[in-house]
Amino acid sequence: GAPARDVAEEKLLELWHTNDTLEVRESLFVALRRLGVTPPASPEHRRNHHARLEREWADISPQSPARVCAVRTERHKRQLEKYSTLNN
Repeated sequence: GAPARDVAEEKLLELWHTNDTLEVRESLFVALRRLGVTPPASPEHRRNHHARLEREWADISPQSPARVCAVRTERHKRQLEKYSTLNN
């Protein structure tokens, strides 16, 4: 969350600008949002992926629980909740 921003922001932004792996960028996107940092625009060839991240993780903020940084687990949990909501 926000208390880690002074320590983590620079390193996360460096990784954001140097890593092009989709899974890693998704984790970085969530981590930056949780710090209260708006992730910079993605390279042109990743624009669609960036838009998906913005939609999927729009609710992440410094007030989000730490568990959201376990992106795979959190995505799965959200998908189950969505499925459950649709079927009730």
